[in-house]
Amino acid sequence: MENILGKLTVYDIAVCADIFSSAGTRRDITNRNWYGLIFSTKGKVNYYHNGSVYTTDENHFILVPQKSTYYLVCEQEDVGPVLNFYCNLNLDKFMSFEFSDRQIIGDAEKVVTLWTDKRPGWQLTAKSLIYKILSALFDGNRNTIFPTHVKTAISFIYKNYGDCTLDNAQIAASANISQIYLQKEFIKYIGQPPQKFLQKIRINNAAELLVSGTLTVSDISQKTGYASVYHFSRAFKNIMGMSPLQYRKSSGIM
Repeated sequence: MENILGKLTVYDIAVCADIFSSAGTRRDITNRNWYGLIFSTKGKVNYYHNGSVYTTDENHFILVPQKSTYYLVCEQEDVGPVLNFYCNLNLDKFMSFEFSDRQIIGDAEKVVTLWTDKRPGWQLTAKSLIYKILSALFDGNRNTIFPTHVKTAISFIYKNYGDCTLDNAQIAASANISQIYLQKEFIKYIGQPPQKFLQKIRINNAAELLVSGTLTVSDISQKTGYASVYHFSRAFKNIMGMSPLQYRKSSGIM
């Protein structure tokens, strides 16, 4: 693996998002468009490729080759960042990684944020974070640990993003910290305020529901925490650049 990392060059960043999967969900992927780093933050997903099984959970993530054909089955309800990119590797099988440093998840979330916001210079920063994620596997002396209170707050958001009344006071209380400290820690570790992170989770999960199910736009807006279809559609278009119905007609991201 160390030789592979030494040869890795990331050319371009493709779609990056947090993906929600319900328990029992199966997806079949044919001729995958990009290389991908796939994470789980609370559940478990099995990926079946060429007779082997690769798992993502709280302690494992995978590198999926471009042009691969496989299927996945969600064993436990899950949500996690998926980082898609073009690179110079020539892999024909999945690679699985075990990790314990939760900052890796934080770095992956930052890449999703960078892709969503697309501010000047975002690609350079996103590429550096992908290199950092892989490099971290070989560095046993990292000092930056994803704090427990940040993990708790993120987990609370994932579990409650469908509640349209969810606010910073509730999120901070779940982690037993102040709202001011919550704001500071999210900007430090996630790269954005908690409410913006919440909106990203809602929109990304709405996008997944749009391309993988038959729920109406109204149903999806309620399921993802929006008080009205109008506010949902406006927020969706601001982030995705198209309406929910236009997005439904587009292809999935995995």
